[in-house]
Amino acid sequence: MILNCTVCNQSYETIFPNKKYCSDVCAKHGRKNKRKEWEKDTNYNEKQRLDKMAKRHQIKEVKTAEEIERLRLKKSEIDQKHAERIKNQQIELEEMAKSGDPSARMRLAKPNSLEYWKAYQQSESEQYNQNKRFLRLINDISVLDEYFAEKVVESIKEKGYIRGHTMTIKN
Repeated sequence: MILNCTVCNQSYETIFPNKKYCSDVCAKHGRKNKRKEWEKDTNYNEKQRLDKMAKRHQIKEVKTAEEIERLRLKKSEIDQKHAERIKNQQIELEEMAKSGDPSARMRLAKPNSLEYWKAYQQSESEQYNQNKRFLRLINDISVLDEYFAEKVVESIKEKGYIRGHTMTIKN
């Protein structure tokens, strides 16, 4: 039986009626061409591209979710350590204030409260007693004044500001 090759269109003789190609080379090309036609007809390459893109997107989402969770845990750990450090500092500050440290008492007191200015007076008085060369004045009120804290709080309410300066004491 004589047939024509579907690739090179040459005539060839065969005993098999369903044979399409004259040689192995043409068979290889024929299979390749048939695959290309199938891919085109079924939109195979586009489907593969979309599947790969979907898989990459899914992997990225998983990685992103894992990264977000990792960062959330890290932030939680940092926040917990920070809260613990603040708590320990507060405890230490309270212990220092109980032992009479005026700067610790100032840090614990509300700003511009009577407690704050009493602690400030104690701190500045101690420095003055050690040095006796400089005297601190707040709103022109000396820290050596017996009612310093009360007068300063009142002057802040009246004037609306705090002005401090140091006066040099000459011997």
